[in-house]
Amino acid sequence: LGSMTSTDLRGMLTDETGTGVAVFGTSPTIAAPVVSGGTFAAPAITDPTITGCILEDIYTITDGAAFEIDPGNGSIQSITLGASRTPKATNFANGEAITLFIKDCTSYTITWTDTTFGASGILWKDSSAPTLDATNWTAMVLFKWGNQVYGVPAGVYV
Repeated sequence: LGSMTSTDLRGMLTDETGTGVAVFGTSPTIAAPVVSGGTFAAPAITDPTITGCILEDIYTITDGAAFEIDPGNGSIQSITLGASRTPKATNFANGEAITLFIKDCTSYTITWTDTTFGASGILWKDSSAPTLDATNWTAMVLFKWGNQVYGVPAGVYV
């Protein structure tokens, strides 16, 4: 046959799709493709159907004066306080939510007024942040909507 160019091959094919793309099968299998260069975007998934249970990521926050609550770390998070704290939510995006468990161990407090939660901090259901239990886990659900983080107390757990 000799040397052939892609133009030569296209001229020899008679079963094209009309777009200049040759179709060699209806269900091709691509094994170990190598893709390099360019910019790639994640596909948009709209209204997926999920069968079975979703496995939540569980994350333990490292205690610190202004610890970060970041939904990217997991949808269930916990922290054991070493002192009274004022957390931040720098990476909390609209539509994200987490369940947060806080273990106090004494009589520490949390100040929820950092503006990364919203203009005046977290807006709590019934206008009041939960009081931390001195020995057990205090749970709350935090979610962001309209550039504001809202909080709902979820009880105390052993």
